[in-house]
Amino acid sequence: GEYFEIEEDVRGSFILNAQDLNMIAHLDELAAAGVTVSVENPIYIDFDYQAGSEISENRANSLKKSIEDALGGLVKVNLIGGDRTAFLAATYRFTEGRTANYSINTNSGWGPDYGDPQTYLDTFLPEYNGYMTKSIGIY
Repeated sequence: GEYFEIEEDVRGSFILNAQDLNMIAHLDELAAAGVTVSVENPIYIDFDYQAGSEISENRANSLKKSIEDALGGLVKVNLIGGDRTAFLAATYRFTEGRTANYSINTNSGWGPDYGDPQTYLDTFLPEYNGYMTKSIGIY
């Protein structure tokens, strides 16, 4: 099998990163190793937002409440407020998906220019040509 390093920093330990696109295949291994998810032992995910921005703070609080309520306490969302520079560095101004620093990102900075389906598909072009490929950790 393939093993993934556990990364640790001031915010905690991380098994997943932008390159670990499919953890489902490893759930049995985690269960066999004694890792369980429960209300007493929830999954923690981080959500960066721009502190001081009412819109960003409202979106962050809404996302946190929606996820935690829908999953009955099995997932806890840590809200990480940063100034504009820190927020954009973590969620937008990275050059490759593997250098992004977030669990969930709603700050892609992209929206369609017009209703042509091609404008949506172009965002997923390979080799850094697609705007969204880096945001979802493909490149």
